[in-house]
Amino acid sequence: AGLNIGFVVILVLCSATMSSLSTVRAQLYSRRLRYDIVSSFLHIYEKGESHPTTTAMDVKAVPNILIRQVAILERFKANHEIWILSEKLIVALCFVLVFVFTWQGGLIALALLILSEACGHAFDVFRKQVNHSIDKHLARVNAHTLDLLKNSDTVIVSQMAAKEVEQLKMLENQVEPHLWQSARLKFSGDLLRIGITVLIPAVIAITASPGIDGYGVVAALLLLDEAHKSLVHLVFVRERAAEARDARENINEWIESNNSFHDDLLPEEKDCGEAGKTSGKNQLDETESFSDDDSDLEDLEANLPNNGGAPSTLHETDGDIR
Repeated sequence: AGLNIGFVVILVLCSATMSSLSTVRAQLYSRRLRYDIVSSFLHIYEKGESHPTTTAMDVKAVPNILIRQVAILERFKANHEIWILSEKLIVALCFVLVFVFTWQGGLIALALLILSEACGHAFDVFRKQVNHSIDKHLARVNAHTLDLLKNSDTVIVSQMAAKEVEQLKMLENQVEPHLWQSARLKFSGDLLRIGITVLIPAVIAITASPGIDGYGVVAALLLLDEAHKSLVHLVFVRERAAEARDARENINEWIESNNSFHDDLLPEEKDCGEAGKTSGKNQLDETESFSDDDSDLEDLEANLPNNGGAPSTLHETDGDIR
């Protein structure tokens, strides 16, 4: 007994420690993400540069979106990620206990649990169709309400307020039958599930034959029900994990795009500098070529022959003309 109590105490302490440490780990993780986001912003705008795909509105909207993504990641790591392993262990332990201690009860309980889930899923399918009709009617109600609010001044001036309110009530009344139908389907599904998972095992436990341990069936069903709750929680956690994964991918994509843009600026600046040096060198070469052309022209004028006392240079020609 003392060993069992000690094991339970150690298990409780480990669970509490893991839960508290997950919160601290989530805080540290979100702190590092916020630092990366701030560093990326300052890294890209420290030289007065702006991202080519970022507008003035995006500059205000992007930080809000990124901080919201960080909050999603922090909540997931603090509240859900730590339970993935524990819920899987609970499911495995429940199945092992069921089929080790009472295999007959485990088979019967498993069959009843599968039957219960099948019936519940069938009722959920019917409810989805009804809920789709409810959504369509509610969309009409919301559209009419928004139209009434936007044009309230016109409605008051034209004295049509009573008529519009009556039309809104009529649209609301069209939703009510579908709401009652959805409620009846939910009641029937829950009643069938409870009857399969509670009443049938209770009847088996009371009127059990010598070959079947009725209380073993009840114990197995309780264990499988606990495993089923853990499976449902795992499905919920996986949905939150998908949201957290999308948030992390969005943050990484934004940071990598900003870093790649900053890295692309350096080669461009280098190319601009080299282009300036090249253009300056070309201008110097052109200047030298012009000076060489002037010297060649002077040599050509000096070597021209004097035909009949004709002037040998352009300056002399100008003097004669004067």
